[in-house]
Amino acid sequence: MTFIYEGMPVAHSVDALNVEATEGGTLLHGTSTHSSVAYRDQHLANGMEAGVRESYERLDAYVAEMQARG
Repeated sequence: MTFIYEGMPVAHSVDALNVEATEGGTLLHGTSTHSSVAYRDQHLANGMEAGVRESYERLDAYVAEMQARG
């Protein structure tokens, strides 16, 4: 997918998420490719890392809830 941050629309990233089945679970591999190191650094400085971390924590909680429901 292409990620466009509203505050810096020219500094987009191309993001990939690969899903791999493993024994006992699923492993996600995420990659964000920026057109420059400066744009990457700007995204990180604006809270991108914290937002991504929060999204994965929510996904983890949702999956656990769905598994508990059976």
